[in-house]
Amino acid sequence: MNSSGIPVRGKENNRNRIYQAIYERDGVSRQEIADALSMSLPTVALYLNSLLEEGLVEEKGVFASTGGRRAVSYRIVPESRYAVGVEITALDMTAVLVDLYGKQLSRRRVKLPFQYTERYARRLGRLVEELLKGKPSDGPEKRSRLLGIGVTLPAILDAEGKMILHAETLGVQGVSAELLGRYLPGRVCFFHDSSAAGLAEAFALGEEGRRAYLYLSNTVGGALLEGRSLVSGEHGQSAEFGHMILHPGGRKCYCGRRGCADTYVSARRLSDISGGELKAFFDGLEEGNALYRDAWEEYLDNLSLLISNIRVSFDCRLILGGYMGGYLAGRQEELKSRLGELDGHVMPLDYLQACHYEKDAAAEGGAFLFISRFIETL
Repeated sequence: MNSSGIPVRGKENNRNRIYQAIYERDGVSRQEIADALSMSLPTVALYLNSLLEEGLVEEKGVFASTGGRRAVSYRIVPESRYAVGVEITALDMTAVLVDLYGKQLSRRRVKLPFQYTERYARRLGRLVEELLKGKPSDGPEKRSRLLGIGVTLPAILDAEGKMILHAETLGVQGVSAELLGRYLPGRVCFFHDSSAAGLAEAFALGEEGRRAYLYLSNTVGGALLEGRSLVSGEHGQSAEFGHMILHPGGRKCYCGRRGCADTYVSARRLSDISGGELKAFFDGLEEGNALYRDAWEEYLDNLSLLISNIRVSFDCRLILGGYMGGYLAGRQEELKSRLGELDGHVMPLDYLQACHYEKDAAAEGGAFLFISRFIETL
């Protein structure tokens, strides 16, 4: 036993199971925890007291009386730990501070073209410092509660997340990611942006089962999700939907091949027509701009083909996210009419799902990677 009276052997497992049981509910009693986990009440009380003493769990109130003494309700303290997520793109950097449930507590964004330089890394460090000073509780105690900083990039990384193997939109390849994290105030990990965005959606939905996530931003990517976990391939990658071939021999992709989905359904296919602003494109579309309508029809044809390929490959629900996710949410009928022509005779068309995050999905996901590890290993 340790000084708290908790047996060392099995402590992590039982304590973590109790913590997760509380995390999954908005208020739960000791008896409900004991019943759900098949534990004795004394065992639950022992570990629960430890979590209370550490400030990880708190009393929420009491349940309505059922004839005897009213049971105390317990919940997670959301701000007992924090995580920072950063999204780096070719044109800007965004940082968010979130609590254990993913609630965004602070946000900072700076328009700054990417450069693989010391100066850029210093500016990134200042951005996160500004973010952490955005709450009155800033200080040494708050810093000790920072789980880590997840930096997301439109890049292919090595299995350890230490090398940027290829990042066409950032203009770098074969360089160390360490430079970008050199001035960040905490533990840093680097992740692919679309995988991080998919994880953010998985946490927001909180559902079991398999789903595919299609990331439609200035580049196209994706993620395969199993519950709240990412499903990866043998080399740490999966769901590279942007490099599915839609039109053999078609447009030249930055990967070197021709006909990749990225060249047909990235957000830039539309925003480039309207001066670089996606909102301006959809405003013009609503106003009846004929050029925009033709571009939109072509975009939908290609997007429908990509979605159909993903659907027949994985046979699961598909979340449409990225910059385009919010705009597509109200236009699914246009998509479904095309999908019906492609494969509606063999598959129902109820698998499309609107995204939860219309912005900051990758940044939120970078933070969630630390939060999920904390919840699973506490």
